Amino acid sequence: MNMFTSSELATTTKKVCGEARRQGCALITTNGKADLALIDLSSFETINEFVHVYDRWRAESTLRRMRAHAAEIDMSFDEIEAEIAAARSDKADEGTRKAASR
Repeated sequence: MNMFTSSELATTTKKVCGEARRQGCALITTNGKADLALIDLSSFETINEFVHVYDRWRAESTLRRMRAHAAEIDMSFDEIEAEIAAARSDKADEGTRKAASR
């Protein structure tokens, strides 16, 4: 996988995009840290397919981080469920308060 700086992207956009197409992906760095990814979408049949894959990847990533955090603080499944229920209740209460204030 190729890596380019944000300056290289700005000055040699055509070259960077060509490499992303050729290899399927290119990473763009800013101040030495990975910042963006250019992805060749031609391997997807439709843009909707890509969006679905991306959304699924983000959801799975978030779930992995949540599970890792729960393991770090040693929460049981029941405690996690209680936290979720409390957050949902708070959100519902907030919606009720907004509706009542109108």
